[in-house]
Amino acid sequence: MATAYAAHPVRRGALADSASMRPAERVVCWGRTAGVPFAVGVVLMVIGGMGLRASGRRRRPSTALERGRAEAVVGVAATERARVALDRIRRELAALVHIDVGRERQATAERLDGVLETDVAQLLALRDALTDEVGLRRYAVFVGHVSSVERNVARAWSALTDGAGDECARSLERAQVAVGHALAQLPAGTEGAPAPS
Repeated sequence: MATAYAAHPVRRGALADSASMRPAERVVCWGRTAGVPFAVGVVLMVIGGMGLRASGRRRRPSTALERGRAEAVVGVAATERARVALDRIRRELAALVHIDVGRERQATAERLDGVLETDVAQLLALRDALTDEVGLRRYAVFVGHVSSVERNVARAWSALTDGAGDECARSLERAQVAVGHALAQLPAGTEGAPAPS
């Protein structure tokens, strides 16, 4: 609409010769004829742009980290959610240790991807809530162990793709140990009471 009215022809009257009009008169005549529709078109374009930006902000979370932040369970302490995620990782790693990685390489790689992209990412998404509940110092130790889990699972995945079954198994065992250390940093119970930092 704004584009159409911007090109609207200027007329000063039926008998007027537009070639003899001065630039200022042309602007005044155009404003009287097409100014309001042009302004409406500009406003509609601005509103449309703002609507697109707002819909972009409301998009569905696309990464596991975003989903972890978006799916916080109201009324459940972050320490309890972290404990559930760590228990899930521990069970998955324990099962993978006994898998014949030579025969089930693809399935094992997909399960390791799931640990990294979902479970570990959800643990990292609890950063702010866990810091509030256990304190900054304790969270720093906790996230160090979670990082060790992440590194060793990633190392197991790399060893798996390289056909190094023994290194894959050792990396999974180290990841299990790190899971245990991370769990030890979470206070007992589900209250998640703040601890001094």
